Amino acid sequence: MQLAIESKQSVSIAAAVKLIKLSFTFEEWHLFNSAASQFIGFLQLQSGPHLQKARKDLMLLAAMEPLINVKRNKGLSYAGEGGSTTTEGARSSGRKIVFQENFSLSGSYSDDIFYLASMLFSFICSPTEKIRPDEEIVVDLIMFLWQKCKMGIQKIYSARMDYFKFVQKVKTNKVFLFVSIMLHVVIFY
Repeated sequence: MQLAIESKQSVSIAAAVKLIKLSFTFEEWHLFNSAASQFIGFLQLQSGPHLQKARKDLMLLAAMEPLINVKRNKGLSYAGEGGSTTTEGARSSGRKIVFQENFSLSGSYSDDIFYLASMLFSFICSPTEKIRPDEEIVVDLIMFLWQKCKMGIQKIYSARMDYFKFVQKVKTNKVFLFVSIMLHVVIFY
């Protein structure tokens, strides 16, 4: 990664991005978190269109990681695994993904889903955005988010509710409803 960041001729930026995407695909979370955090910071300073597309791809993957990293979600992260301080975000207090945009994670699962959907929405539907993320990543995110929204809404209606749970579920229901609306707009944009 350092060779690509330092612009040495031995490693291309495209190869480094491909390695980071593969580490996400094969769930090598420690490699993904450390490499993605460094590379997103590097790509934010670059101005080429293909580099900005790579930055958006990595930002979307970094936002999705807390939702699918099973070890971190269940608290099974061991030393040397899991997130770095810049991509940790969702399940820890005080740590956030560091981007220049106005995105931040708050900590609950439904908020993480909302965060991912709002980032996807801003990358696709913003009139100022000329460069869009990879179509395969966008389709995968739409399918993932739709599955989570469907499951979340089904859980809300299938559970017995007392007053406290009802108030919590109304908030969660609003999040899933809003995410489904954003997905609808993204699909037809």
